Amino acid sequence: MADGTLKVGTITTSSGSGNITIGSGVTVNVNTPAFMGYYSSAYQTVSDNVTTKLTIDTEEFDTNSAFDTSNSRFTIPSNQAGKYFLFTKFFTYSSNDTGRQGKIYIYKNGVEISQTENHYRLTQDDIVGSALYTSYIFDASASDYFEAYGNLNVNSGTDNRLYRAIFGGYKLGA
Repeated sequence: MADGTLKVGTITTSSGSGNITIGSGVTVNVNTPAFMGYYSSAYQTVSDNVTTKLTIDTEEFDTNSAFDTSNSRFTIPSNQAGKYFLFTKFFTYSSNDTGRQGKIYIYKNGVEISQTENHYRLTQDDIVGSALYTSYIFDASASDYFEAYGNLNVNSGTDNRLYRAIFGGYKLGA
């Protein structure tokens, strides 16, 4: 051991099998905090070509009570700085559309830091959607916050919806 770092390939008990007890004061990262939430209604109606915060009002799970459903925001808890994997997804829908562009974003502290977009063309009167997904690994400090946004830009049609929105993530650990 040098400088407080122990590097080994395999850890076994003295007999070569059995359970290992980890003493107090040792931190084992198990990919928490972790959360996943979704919008409880089938869809969120959005205005044409307006970037809109996704409403994530229901938690599937939230290991550290770090996701706030009242504002659809994940905030890094105290003493939990590190690298985080975050993801978000939704399906698009717009009626009577002849062309469309969808975008999905993750914001950190109010600023866009990850985006995926999809351009597609339909024939008149088609009602077809597309799935949009984005993910990224972020460095985060305590109190940093993350939010998910979407945008649907259509050539025509007024019934614009983001279906089955989800937002989740977890701290990377070993």
